[in-house]
Formats: sequence, C-alpha cells, structure tokens
Amino acid sequence: YSAMADALLRVFPDARIVSLGRDPAKIVASSASLVVEQRRIHSDKVDPVAVGREWLARTARREALLADFRARRPDVPVLDLGYE
Repeated sequence: YSAMADALLRVFPDARIVSLGRDPAKIVASSASLVVEQRRIHSDKVDPVAVGREWLARTARREALLADFRARRPDVPVLDLGYE
C-alpha cells in the first residue's frame, strides 16, 4: 500500500486517498472464504485454517502499511469511509 501510494503521488501529486474501512474480522472471513472456494476448484486438499491465517496476515500487513503511510505523509488528504 505504502509504496503504491508513494508512486501514485509522484505521478499525481494532488491526488487524494480514499480509505475504505471495514471490520477486519469480516474482511478476513470474506476473503478467506472466497480463496478457499477458488482453491477447491483446483485441488481436493484445501486447508481453510491455513487460508484464514494467510489472509489474517495479509490484512494486518495492509493495515500496518496504511498506518505507516499516514504517519509519513500527514500532508496527503485521506477520506475514510466505513462500511459493513
């Protein structure tokens, strides 16, 4: 996230960031469920717990990158939109 936002701002210095917020537990559950179903198309052995762990780590990393970006670039306007 952070590197992509930095690249975006190099090309479009007046860009504004829109951050969609959702309960992380719902993000992980939804994403992991989709990935499990996609993997089942190609494999008889899919570990939903492992997929859940992977998506929990990805979600935590995304949140950390967003926090890092905001800390480094308080000059960039960010619109936070929460949704269910």
